[in-house]
Amino acid sequence: MDTQRLARVVALLPLIAGVAGCAAVSSTTVDCTGSTIFSVSPTTATLDHLAPAVQNQVQFQGAITHSAVQGCAEPALAQIEYATWSNPDPKNIQISSSFDVTNGMASCLGATGTPVTLTGVFSKTSMATPDNKATVTLTCK
Repeated sequence: MDTQRLARVVALLPLIAGVAGCAAVSSTTVDCTGSTIFSVSPTTATLDHLAPAVQNQVQFQGAITHSAVQGCAEPALAQIEYATWSNPDPKNIQISSSFDVTNGMASCLGATGTPVTLTGVFSKTSMATPDNKATVTLTCK
């Protein structure tokens, strides 16, 4: 019985070595760094300043994702990033720059007449560049 067990192990050795060999080859030949993608969503919105609070709000969110590389582990899900928002029309638009779940939440206080460009500066030390700026437009009617 021990001889049969030994024969099975010996018969499986080439298969085990082959699998281990593949893992060793792919880990040394595939560059798994991928690329970092920064995006903001949505990029435009239109709100009615006379609507109730929930219908008069939009949240602009920045996110970092990493591209998938064939032969590598799947990248982590998107990472939400907070921004410091600049608002050229504080009379008619309110936007949160708080570093919490309200970040990027905008509401209309009055009609703007034309789209207003809001700029978010997203700072993250793990990103390739220290500051990533994004612009979004909000129209308040």
